[in-house]
Amino acid sequence: MRNTTRTENTRALLLRSARHEFAEHGVAGARVDRIAERAGVNKQRIYAHFGDKEQLFRYVVVQALDELSQAVTVTDDRDPAAYVARCFDYHREHPDLLRLLLWESLHYGNARLPAEEERAELYDAKVASLSDALGETAERSTPGSCSSP
Repeated sequence: MRNTTRTENTRALLLRSARHEFAEHGVAGARVDRIAERAGVNKQRIYAHFGDKEQLFRYVVVQALDELSQAVTVTDDRDPAAYVARCFDYHREHPDLLRLLLWESLHYGNARLPAEEERAELYDAKVASLSDALGETAERSTPGSCSSP
């Protein structure tokens, strides 16, 4: 097996294991020993790939949000109810995403989220896409506001 393939495989195993651990226990309750054990690797691989547990959590959340963004897109059917239904179905099929977001909220409280601006841009793109499909104009949100979906 090529070294890059092994590295990519280890990284994927760690992310999958960490996603399960964080969804179940949150940032504070998650243990790198359990993540490493579930992934079948030495816990030093976590630090080598991600820096620390909090950075690993950030990667897991970003990956989960990226998956949602790719799986649930606004189509040209101009039916916002269909889009909302797809979002609802996705969250029912992937309850770990909501758990991760709730743990994130508890962990950071009122503090700014890491990469909050990038996340706001992602939501703004979703709003713009839905607005375009409906033939309406979207307004840009501000971080911390509730105007984004």
